[in-house]
Amino acid sequence: METHREVGESVGLTGKDLDDFVAYMLIRWPKKELDHVRHGYSNEWASRFKYGNAYTASDNIGREILESWGYKD
Repeated sequence: METHREVGESVGLTGKDLDDFVAYMLIRWPKKELDHVRHGYSNEWASRFKYGNAYTASDNIGREILESWGYKD
């Protein structure tokens, strides 16, 4: 796998959850996609989106992104 989308699909994300995960990763860590995929960080975040704890696992910058999309604790 080489993209966040491929990772998200591999853990079972679909639809808005998949789109939000991919967008979050690309906004939060631009230019790091391949590194994050290869080292498992993308998989870790895909799982957080799948199980609904992306917001609580995020730092302040990540929470601002998620809040702008309607996510809340």
